[in-house]
Amino acid sequence: MDKDWIPIIIAIIAAGPGFFALFGQRRKDKREDKSNAIDNAGKVTAQALTLLAPLQLQVTSLEEKISRERTEAEAREAALEAKIDKLIAESEERDKKIGRQDEIIKKQSIRLTDNENQIKNLKTGIKKLIDQIIRLGHVPDWQPDFTEGE
Repeated sequence: MDKDWIPIIIAIIAAGPGFFALFGQRRKDKREDKSNAIDNAGKVTAQALTLLAPLQLQVTSLEEKISRERTEAEAREAALEAKIDKLIAESEERDKKIGRQDEIIKKQSIRLTDNENQIKNLKTGIKKLIDQIIRLGHVPDWQPDFTEGE
């Protein structure tokens, strides 16, 4: 039985340096993989930074444009508010003027009604005076063209 173990032991001893070389190569490959990964990460970072600079310029340009447009919009809004305030003031002034005119019309209407009543009373008085002249046996020199119902 001892003889059966001897070739196995010799094979194991002979294979030892190969195993050591295999493990060594594996460690070396892992180190190279890590080194390559780090190099690739550095290259990707460099490319990203190269692409980032124009994008940062674009962002800055867009921010400036937004700021200008915001300022212009605020100016337009202020101008619009001023116009609205002016229109409101003009509307209020028109309303006051219309109110004054309504008051004048109301007073004129009252005066017209008073004048119409006075004319009606005068016509009635003229009619009575003409009737009185006729009853006294005289003929009036003048008679109005209106009738009693006017």
